[in-house]
This record gives sequence, structure tokens and C-alpha cells, in this order.
Amino acid sequence: MRLNYLDYLKAFAIITVVIYHMGLGTEPIMQAFIHTQMPIFFLVSGYLTYKAEKYNPLHNTIKRAKQLILPLLCCGIGLALLKGIDYLILLQTQGKEGYWFLLTLFEVSLFYNLSFPIRKKVRNEWRWTIDVIVLIFLMGVRFVLPESLIEGLELRSLSKFYPMFILGVYLKEYPFIITYIRKWNFIFIPLLIYYFCIKVPHENLLLYYIVQVTQGCIGGLFAWYIFMINENNIPLKNIYGNPLLCHQSDFSYYFKWKCHSCHITRLQGT
Repeated sequence: MRLNYLDYLKAFAIITVVIYHMGLGTEPIMQAFIHTQMPIFFLVSGYLTYKAEKYNPLHNTIKRAKQLILPLLCCGIGLALLKGIDYLILLQTQGKEGYWFLLTLFEVSLFYNLSFPIRKKVRNEWRWTIDVIVLIFLMGVRFVLPESLIEGLELRSLSKFYPMFILGVYLKEYPFIITYIRKWNFIFIPLLIYYFCIKVPHENLLLYYIVQVTQGCIGGLFAWYIFMINENNIPLKNIYGNPLLCHQSDFSYYFKWKCHSCHITRLQGT
């Protein structure tokens, strides 16, 4: 069953990415909303990754490599040739000219797949301990390894967004979380105060990291909640009596329907 609000949520994240890279939305309130873009992507990815049955970590890792690492290599080499720089130097730069997301999402999926066999052997109420151990390991690696290796492997992004990916997994694995969120939505009031008001200087690396991660989870989860409860109120769901986003992720369905309607109108001579 397709969840329409996930399509709308991804569309919102894509729009905020465009706004961010255009240099718009510099006001503090806009910045707060724009910064939910990446948490949303990782939340949705974690949610769609989890499968209760017939989940093959090796198969998923190979699939992710084809989807993410192959484009990273091909597009990165092409960009390096266009800019006339060494491809290895490009891979070592922070952000990798915008391709950091591909590497980070693959690494997040890889660590989840590596921990998956252990998670399945642990009782449900204790599975979170496996994720905490993985997160502590990622935090330790981030603060121990040389700076060049940290930037080359995007370890900062990995340790920052892994919890958001796992939060998406939990939303799928434990449906009661969404039920409680709907029932106790007032909890977002103190969480949003924390999200908008708490700022930590970069010098305190550990505290800054904790605040970044928790605020990212709060922002992504709040956006998730807003789109989930308003799924049936979004006008894009039904335009001209046909669902645009319910069955396909692009607008090809709409164009096919429109052409079909024009053909019928022409035959009727109107």
C-alpha cells in the first residue's frame, strides 16, 4: 500500500533543497524549516528500508551500491574531468561537490545491514541497544580518525544522519510509535521550543553533535507528522479528478490522462 504523504514529504524536502541552494530563505524561521530537508530524506529511507520478512542484507547492500556508489563514481569522474581536477582529490573534499549524500546514504545502509543479523537475534525490546552501540562506535571513530579520512569517508555526516535513518526504521518496525505520536501530539510543543531555541557553540564538539542529531530527529519527525495528519487535505492529491502522486512518483500519469482527454474532446468535435 502506497503512503501518499511520503510522496508529499519527499517533494517538500526536494523543494527546500532547491530553496537552500538558490540562497533563498535566509531568515531564521525559514532556515529552521529548510534544515529539515536532510533528516526527512534519511527518515523516509529508513522507513522504506525496513521489511519485517524476507529482508536480505547482502542483496540490499548490492542494490544500494548500484543505486548510490555507481552514480557517485560515474558522475564524480565526469565532474572531475570537466573541472580538470584529480578525481581522488574530489573524493577527499568535504561535501564532494554535493555528492556526499550518495556516499553517506550508502554507508548508513551498510551499517544497518551489518547490524541487521544481530538485531534479528535480539528480543524486540532490546534491539535499540544494538543501534546505540553502532552509534557510539560511529561517534568514537569520528573523533579519533585523522581529519582527511573523516572528510573522505563523510564520517561526520554518517554519525549525524544514522540516528535519523534508524528513527525511520523504528517508525516502520514499531507502528505503535505513530499511534502514540497521534495521541500525544502535545509533546511537540516542548520539542519544538528545544528545536528553535537551543544553540550550542561549535567548540564543544560532543554537545554540538548531540544537539544537531536530536534537533534533526525532531525537525524531521515533526514534518513527518504534519504531512501524515494532512494527507487528505493536500490539494495535489486530486487535480482534474485524477491522482498525480498516488500511483507514480512523477507526472507521467497526468500527461497521459491529459492527452487522452484531449483526444476524446477532439473526437467529439468540441
